[in-house]
Amino acid sequence: MKTSKIIQVEVNFRHDLIIIKGSPFTYNYFSNLTQAFESVKESLLINGWDLDGFNYTAIYRSLKDRGSYVKVFKSKGAAFFKVSISSKTLNPKLSTLEITKNPY
Repeated sequence: MKTSKIIQVEVNFRHDLIIIKGSPFTYNYFSNLTQAFESVKESLLINGWDLDGFNYTAIYRSLKDRGSYVKVFKSKGAAFFKVSISSKTLNPKLSTLEITKNPY
């Protein structure tokens, strides 16, 4: 079976810090990082959020080093929501779970 990677984008609203409640967790899946980045970037721009520190290179390096990228979006000192981007493996290779052969 062939293994492949997908990109998961999670948007998590901070209900405890804001009066206006957003929706619960939102998960989106993309086949590559470019599509994920462009989708999030366009959504942020359409809704008027600042893109400081949110760029393709930062996300790529963070995924390579740590396996995930997290950015908290703030307005006037209050954190409104957090965007988490991570890489997930589909069809991982099966292991033997460290079970040895039966000696009999």
